[in-house]
Amino acid sequence: MNKMLFAVSVAAVLGFAFFLCGCSVSPRESSKDPVGLSDASVGDIVVFGDIRWYVIAKSETGYTLLCEKPVIKMAFNEAGYHTTGTWEDSTVRTWLNEKFYNTFTEEEKTLIEKTHNINPDNSEYGTPGGNDTDDKVYLFSYSESNSVSDDIRGCGLDWWLRSPGEKQNQAVFILGKAANLMGTDVDQSRGVRPAIRVRYSGQTMDK
Repeated sequence: MNKMLFAVSVAAVLGFAFFLCGCSVSPRESSKDPVGLSDASVGDIVVFGDIRWYVIAKSETGYTLLCEKPVIKMAFNEAGYHTTGTWEDSTVRTWLNEKFYNTFTEEEKTLIEKTHNINPDNSEYGTPGGNDTDDKVYLFSYSESNSVSDDIRGCGLDWWLRSPGEKQNQAVFILGKAANLMGTDVDQSRGVRPAIRVRYSGQTMDK
């Protein structure tokens, strides 16, 4: 399958999944023109894997990217699975690191690094955040969401964070441009807005 056909297939699958999940609000897309990844600065829009991403951070080895808008609307934990708001055991984490990750080409996958994620307790209610995780694709935590501007947070849809809510069966999400620390039940549907770390081409990837 050539690159163009692959891209169309991925876009169709993700778009159809988003439609099936009952999304009635169109996500806001930035008017910014994308720049090349090698020339990108923090705040720019880049295209990677045929998807538009914000550059959130830039280091000596690569970039942290946040998808410009949610790619699907789904439960944090599907009914019948774990009922907690712990990222480590969530079905959304499985979906991101398996089905979504596998929409990238093999060449693109070689540039996506594992991210060691610390999963803090809820800062207001003390609900446990669970163990640290190593993820190819992940959701922002509450504190990470606060590191971006209102314009980036407010993408036109509410979207999940990986932080636990007031109770163990709830997870935090962004509503408008702010995080709802009380959260909502994990079997509810919210937007899924992936984040990844992409290394500079030519750098050796950590195993």
